[in-house]
Amino acid sequence: GQTVFFLVRRDTATSDNSLTMPRGIWAVDVSGANLRQLVDANDIATALGVPIEETGCCFHSDGHPLDASDDGARVIFAAAASGLEHIFSTDGSGGNLVQLGGDLQYAMRVAVSGDGSLAAYDGTPVGASLNDVAVLPAAGGDARVLISMPYSGYLEPFQLTRTGSRLLVSSNGLLFDTASGEAELLGVSIYGAGGNHEAVLTDGLPRGTMDAEGEQFLSVMRTVRCADCANQQEQLATMAIDPVDLGAAPVISNGSIEPAAILPEYGFGALGPSIAGTAPREVPS
Repeated sequence: GQTVFFLVRRDTATSDNSLTMPRGIWAVDVSGANLRQLVDANDIATALGVPIEETGCCFHSDGHPLDASDDGARVIFAAAASGLEHIFSTDGSGGNLVQLGGDLQYAMRVAVSGDGSLAAYDGTPVGASLNDVAVLPAAGGDARVLISMPYSGYLEPFQLTRTGSRLLVSSNGLLFDTASGEAELLGVSIYGAGGNHEAVLTDGLPRGTMDAEGEQFLSVMRTVRCADCANQQEQLATMAIDPVDLGAAPVISNGSIEPAAILPEYGFGALGPSIAGTAPREVPS
């Protein structure tokens, strides 16, 4: 919490023109002192073996192209050159610059574990139509693709736990075990339940983030979801995996479906399950 890292997309200057700020990765102390550039376009050109002119006007564009470890000793970021995008790792002073993975059409999101050991990226490989979500050692090494999918919600958070054991891919609601590659689905929309105007659960896990251990989650849920509504409301929701204390969360007890068998033409006519403290309610069959 002593350093702020940020990305400058285009060559610019401070508002009073007293300091030029070339495109690249920058850092500043939280006191506002010691503003410094860690990586510039020349560093990218040298690392890739291309002329500086091929790094283009912009360092990067969309998504979340920057992340830093808890102690600031490892920084992961994306940069453009030669018409492609690339992911890099550097130490907190800008040294030991290493390219991670191969060339990408688009590098949408990057993440690094809190301890700085593991990196993750969300990007589209050259010639591909699907996005790869992959993990690899933050100091360099082979990438392991966890999933390829048509849309990965690249404007949403993208987060590794402190040790890199889990990766949260929002808003898809996917929580990966980075060692096994297995995924848990944390949140999905319920088709036909209340309609888009009243749905509480939305697609995936919007703006979802997690704690350092990957056991508690914070996301957005919506009570109104339509373009024509005057007051679109959003609320925060928390979720925990295997909590010791359920607190005030509702508990399902003696769940049942009546009738036990439902013919297709009966549609949505089933009642159940019974929720503790409430009467049975109508649910989709």
